[in-house]
Amino acid sequence: MKPYYLLFLLFIRWGDSYAQTITTVPGYYITNSNDSISATVKLPKSIFGAEDFSKFINKVEIVDSTGKSVKLTPHDIKEYGFLHDSISYVLYSKPMMSKKNLKFLLPVILGPKASVYKLVVKEGGTFYTFEKTGGRYTFLINTQRLNKFKSELREFYKENTAVQQLIDTKFLSKTFLLSDIIAIVQTINKP
Repeated sequence: MKPYYLLFLLFIRWGDSYAQTITTVPGYYITNSNDSISATVKLPKSIFGAEDFSKFINKVEIVDSTGKSVKLTPHDIKEYGFLHDSISYVLYSKPMMSKKNLKFLLPVILGPKASVYKLVVKEGGTFYTFEKTGGRYTFLINTQRLNKFKSELREFYKENTAVQQLIDTKFLSKTFLLSDIIAIVQTINKP
């Protein structure tokens, strides 16, 4: 029994020390006063050392040009972005489930009249924040019944008859939920 216990402790110690290795990538953030600041972004790690982007929901740790490390929350900045493994990531400070509950969310589609952001949680749900010009929001989750999803969107976009008709033909299966959302928002953003 003792060798297994020692092996377990060694594994935990190795995982913890590996997780402490800090990876940084080039990036930027935009302040609430619209200043764009170049910075280095620290990538969060899981206990076993893998990069864990789910930790970017509530804060991002950056290193500024002076070498100072600062943790920024969605209340502190409008957005941030970084390049990692040839993939560009941009996260926006947007409300989730209420106007006061700011999180860093990934954009699904950005437009001049309407945008959609998402947060995918490990438990299998995807939270969507729908935004209209003027800072109006509605919040939906993919685990809702499709009829509820449709009725919420119909209410949110009630001034647009073309979108009302499109909503009636969409959201027939959760398999196509994301493509249906994109079709709705693209229609709204048409000139």
